[in-house]
Amino acid sequence: METSAPTVKYTMCAGIPEALSAIETLSRCPLVLLDCEGKSIGKVNGVLSLLCIGTPDTTAAQSIYVFDVPGLKYIAAVRDAMATFLVRQDIVKVVWDGRMD
Repeated sequence: METSAPTVKYTMCAGIPEALSAIETLSRCPLVLLDCEGKSIGKVNGVLSLLCIGTPDTTAAQSIYVFDVPGLKYIAAVRDAMATFLVRQDIVKVVWDGRMD
C-alpha cells in the first residue's frame, strides 16, 4: 500500500506583511525548526541569505517560512520582530544542519 506525504506549505517572506505574519504565526509554536543558508556563514565577512523556519507538524498544517535576509535586514520592524522571536527562551529552536553552509 502506497502512502503519500502531506503537502508542505512554503511561504517566501520578502516583504513586511509576509515576514511579520510569519513571525506572528511561528511565535505561537512551542518548537520550530531552523535552517540558515548563505556564503561562509560563521566566518568573517560571511553573508546570511536565507533564514528558513518551519513548524514541526507532520500534517498538512506544516508550514515553512523562507525569509529573504538581504531584502529584510534594513527594515526595522521585521529585524526587531525576528530578533525578539529568536531570543525567546520559551520557544525551542531546533537548528537543522547548523554547520557553516
